Amino acid sequence: MIGYHKEISQDKYTEYCEYLDSNITRIPNGLNPGIPYFDLFEVFESPILREKAVAAANYIITKKFKGKFNAVASFEGRPGIVMGLKMAEIFDVTFIRIWGRKIGPLDIVKGKIEKASESKEIQLLKREVPKGAKVLIVSDLIATGRSLLTAREMFAELGAEVVGYFALCSAPRLFIKGILPDPENVASLFPLPGLSEEEYKLSHAALQKALTFSEDYPVKGKRHLQGFALLHNSEHRKYLVDCLVYMTIAKFSGKVTSVIGVDKRGLYFAEISAEALNIPFVHVFRTQDRHHFPKEELVIVETKDEKDTRSYACRKDIIKKGDKILAVGDVLVSGKSMAAVEEMAKIAGAEIVGYLVLCTNSITNPEKKLAHPENFYSLFSYPLTPPQNILQFHSIHF
Repeated sequence: MIGYHKEISQDKYTEYCEYLDSNITRIPNGLNPGIPYFDLFEVFESPILREKAVAAANYIITKKFKGKFNAVASFEGRPGIVMGLKMAEIFDVTFIRIWGRKIGPLDIVKGKIEKASESKEIQLLKREVPKGAKVLIVSDLIATGRSLLTAREMFAELGAEVVGYFALCSAPRLFIKGILPDPENVASLFPLPGLSEEEYKLSHAALQKALTFSEDYPVKGKRHLQGFALLHNSEHRKYLVDCLVYMTIAKFSGKVTSVIGVDKRGLYFAEISAEALNIPFVHVFRTQDRHHFPKEELVIVETKDEKDTRSYACRKDIIKKGDKILAVGDVLVSGKSMAAVEEMAKIAGAEIVGYLVLCTNSITNPEKKLAHPENFYSLFSYPLTPPQNILQFHSIHF
C-alpha cells in the first residue's frame, strides 16, 4: 500500500503522474477528431491507479493549495467526485456536491454551462454551502474551463469563493485563459492534448481574418505584417494562442527540450510554446537592448549584409549542451535572426531541430536556407519585405 495520507517526494510525484499518464486507457478521436477519450473511471476501478492518483493529488494540492481552502466541491456523476470526497477526507474539510440533475423543491442556485454544441444546467443546494467558504473544485477533467466558470459564479452568488481547481487531467493552461479569470490556480496530474484539428482550422481561419499589414513600411515598396497587433485584442489573442499551442503540441511534443524566442517580437510566441510543452524558455536578444550583461557571460553572434549589422546574444548558462531546441519567432522575412540562433546553438553544443513562426515570406521562402527546413512550420505565408543579400557570421564570445 502506498498510503493515501503519507507525504511523497517530488520524484515520487513525477513517477506517479507519468505512470497514470501512460496507463490510463485512451481511445483515439474518442471525443473529437484529434482529441482522445481518457477512461478516467478506470483510475478508481484499479487499486494501483487509485492509490497513485490519490497520493499524487494529495501532494500537489498540499503544495499549491494547503491552508487556502476549507471546502471541496465536485461535479455529480463524474469520476472526479470520488477524488473530491477523498480530498475532503484527507484535508478534513466540508464536501459540497455540484448537482447535475434536478433536486426537487429545495432552496437552490442554478447555473447554465454554455458549450458550442449544448448547454447543461447545474445546481448548488444552498444549505450545503457555508457562508464565506473557500472552495477548491476537484474534477476529473478540465477541457475548456466553462463548467468551472459557471460553478465559480454560483459559489460567488452564495457568498463563497473558489480559490483553486484540481483535476486528474487538464488542457494546457493557455487554452483556458480566455475562460477562467484565474487560470494560474489550476493544477492537474497530466495534460490533455489540445484543440482538435477541426477546432484548429476554425481558430486559424479567424486569425487569418484578423491579420493586418502596413504597406510601404519600413520603406516605400515594402510590406510589414503587424504580428504584435494581434495581442491588443483579447479575441484575436485567443485565436493566436490556440493556433500556436496546437502546432507546438502536434509537431514538437516529445521532440524538443527547450524553446528559443527569436528577437523582440518572437518572445511572446516562444513563451506560449514553452508553456504548452512545459519546457525551459531561452531568450535571445539584440545586444544593444541589454547593455548590463557582461560580454563574457554571453554567446554573441553577428549577422552582416550590405546595409546592416546585427548582434544577437543569450546567456551562456541558458543553452545546455545537447539541447534539442525549437526556435519560435513572429515573422520570418529574411531568416537572418533565425540563422543567427542556429549558429548560437551550434556554438553551445546544442541544435535547433524545429521552427515555428506566425508568417513566412512567400517571395523568397527563407526557411529553405535553414538547417532543418523539413521541420519548419508557419501559420501563414504572405509576400513580405524581400531580404538583403546575407549572410556572414562572426562568433564573438563564448
